Amino acid sequence: METTKVIIENWPNDPWMKTWLPVIISSFIALIALGVSLISVHYTKKEFIRNSRPYVWAINASDLGNRIERPDWIVFRTSNSPAKIKMRRIEIYVIDSNTKKKLFNQEEGPFIRYPDASADWHYEMPIIQWTDILKDYSSDQTLQRHITIEYSSIDGNQNYSFKMIQKFVPNVNLNWQDSVVHAN
Repeated sequence: METTKVIIENWPNDPWMKTWLPVIISSFIALIALGVSLISVHYTKKEFIRNSRPYVWAINASDLGNRIERPDWIVFRTSNSPAKIKMRRIEIYVIDSNTKKKLFNQEEGPFIRYPDASADWHYEMPIIQWTDILKDYSSDQTLQRHITIEYSSIDGNQNYSFKMIQKFVPNVNLNWQDSVVHAN
């Protein structure tokens, strides 16, 4: 009983605000700091994924600065990190007023590509097939090339895709012009 009496007699007589206001203010500041930290972690994670994921896309051979036009070539690029190519499909269609006819279809995968600025990763259509495609094509028709790439990072956690539709323009250096490009 003596101990309780000593505690009660020595209990501080400070007002409630003087004792608890610093605790409330510091708790409020700690909650704000926790919120800012969680938001920062979220945006840092998104930036890390964006900066460490692979990017794969296709371009015309002439876009590399080659003076020789090669409409039968497609150059592929990989940047940022290695990519597991799950599927790469190249299709060529001839389109006239009412019909769409597939003239060429080539699909391959899976394989892995590493980013390298000095090495070309390309697909060269056999010249016999390209000649046959040009035979089936007339000036009143549209020739379209569809390129689809499905890929992921090496660990395979996230799937990405690239799709490009190009239109053949024979009067402009025998080249392909991009019509539609989708990537995620």
